[in-house]
Amino acid sequence: VELSAGIGAPGPRVVPGRNMSLIAVAVNYAASHGCDDVWIGCNADDAADYPDCREGFIRAVSMLSEMASFTSSIL
Repeated sequence: VELSAGIGAPGPRVVPGRNMSLIAVAVNYAASHGCDDVWIGCNADDAADYPDCREGFIRAVSMLSEMASFTSSIL
């Protein structure tokens, strides 16, 4: 399989909402095991290409997880 080259180029390497799906599973797991925090490994370089690696997304999903499951934060 040949992947598209270039920053932000669409292709099989981009899975829309991937982090949102993984965070949802992690928050549910953490809440059911009494954990207070969920950590995600996004970095500044990812944010240019992936909207769900941007600071605003992480803040929003952290607020949502607090309201939905009492997990204190997504870090």
